[in-house]
Amino acid sequence: MSIKVPLEIRDIYTLLIFSIITIIAMLNITPYGAASTTDSFAYVEAAENFNAGKGVSLNSYAMGQESEIVLFTTWPPLYPIAIAPFLSSDIQPMYAVAQLSILLLLISVLFCFLFFKKLGGYWLATLGTALFLTASSTVVIFTYAWSETLFTAFVVLACWSIIYCIESAQKEATLAHLFYLCILTLCVIGMFYTRYAGIWLGILIPATWWVLPNKRKWLITYLIAGLVSAAAIGYLMWQNYILVGDISGGDFNTQYNEVGRVFTRPNSPTDLVGRLIELKYALLALLPLKLPIYLLSFLVGIAALFALFKWQYGSILTFRHESAEIPFYGKKLIFISVMGILAYTAGFLYMGVTKNLLAYDVRYFGLLTPLFITILVSGFAYVWHLPSKIFSGLGAGLISLVILGILFQGSYYYYNGLVNLQKEPTGLYATDTTETRFFSNSTLSLEKNPYYHLIRELASHHQQLPVFFVEQPRFVHFIAAYSPIKLFPIQINDDSIKQMNNYVTNGNGYVLLVTRAGIDKLVNYYGMKKLMQLPYHKGYLESSGILLIQLPLPLNTEVVLPAESAPTPAQPPQ
Repeated sequence: MSIKVPLEIRDIYTLLIFSIITIIAMLNITPYGAASTTDSFAYVEAAENFNAGKGVSLNSYAMGQESEIVLFTTWPPLYPIAIAPFLSSDIQPMYAVAQLSILLLLISVLFCFLFFKKLGGYWLATLGTALFLTASSTVVIFTYAWSETLFTAFVVLACWSIIYCIESAQKEATLAHLFYLCILTLCVIGMFYTRYAGIWLGILIPATWWVLPNKRKWLITYLIAGLVSAAAIGYLMWQNYILVGDISGGDFNTQYNEVGRVFTRPNSPTDLVGRLIELKYALLALLPLKLPIYLLSFLVGIAALFALFKWQYGSILTFRHESAEIPFYGKKLIFISVMGILAYTAGFLYMGVTKNLLAYDVRYFGLLTPLFITILVSGFAYVWHLPSKIFSGLGAGLISLVILGILFQGSYYYYNGLVNLQKEPTGLYATDTTETRFFSNSTLSLEKNPYYHLIRELASHHQQLPVFFVEQPRFVHFIAAYSPIKLFPIQINDDSIKQMNNYVTNGNGYVLLVTRAGIDKLVNYYGMKKLMQLPYHKGYLESSGILLIQLPLPLNTEVVLPAESAPTPAQPPQ
């Protein structure tokens, strides 16, 4: 018997509808290209260097290090490599990344549908795919230029390969089983080479072996698969240790990023209790807990009606189960999904307690969405077929409430993203259910891009493109689409002032500072009174808080304060 699930006409039409919805939704939420954060620019720059034959590396913007590169070890290399083929001189980088994100989401939707169709037929495939596509985590992740997009595609593909591993083992189809096991192994390796946290999902290989009906036969094969994935993972960790002395790739100051500033990740200031609280808020972002009570009541009412329908007419609609022609492997997949979720969560908690990671948010745990949905959909099919009408109806009602909540929350996130794109494009989505923090976004239209207009206006006054010394050179380089960008020195002294002046001739250079920390460096060097004597642009400072000074800068000793008026001597009494 063939182990393939043939696509019917309605499957093709359904996939076509999902694809059209996906493309339209992505184009609407990324009109200026993929949304971006600090690491997004690092990914794109590494991809550009990869295309230029420099390997997966970053540029140095520090003075005197133009030919040097910054090691790209803080993140794994696979996502920049995936971006590289989409980059072109004809389009802005974030448009290219948006194209990759659309492609990855379409691939995820396709294999998600195939996975759930194999699991329980057409209706479960439609439900599972709709859940994946509208989950708030999917909405957030695929809006941005993040490696989580590629990681999510690997997770979906891994789920698809697992169900075929189980079936081919059941049917003693050795060659087919080896084929799907190879895909699963490559997915596990790909997850780690996309995000280091992927190491924890290596448990998918032994978990799959554990549910096989003939485990002894496949023990050596799965040991080999585990060793191959461990060797690939160990190689990258060994490379990281050789390069930066830290198997996790180290960390670097994202503001500066000069050569040699990669260092071992510091210890975490957050304890286990704090991380668990962050985890709770991040996971609850998948559910509509912040909705008004009348909307929540509406969802509860729908779920109650559905439970009543199941109690009265549940026998009319059935899903594939163990006795069907295509076996239903829900129990096994629930076990594998739970193991993957527990291993990833435990590993992430361990890293968060021992290393200084950012606060947990929906971005990090949204990667597990395919596993969560597998549990929900499988559980829904199981409770549907329970012999007890009461328990079957209650179970179907409760799970349908969660399903409706995920569908509603994802739509709510997407709607807010569209609204914020027009009103407040620098912050599109809430990071967790508290809605106190938002993911930043630096991909703006030209009308709302202050750096682009400011730098272009200043450059128009020079025959030769002026160089700008800024605090975040990679960020300014990309959002302003401007190349002569240098790092404003970490320390300001006579030597660094002379170095900056050496980069300019005839005044074709500027210092452009937007943060208090950067401005304070000049205040500490000159003193406030002397700094105010420099030819800074008063209008920008008063209107936008931007300190703009044309180069060359004088040394501290060269700045002369205006003579203070001598006090009028007292007149002797007449």
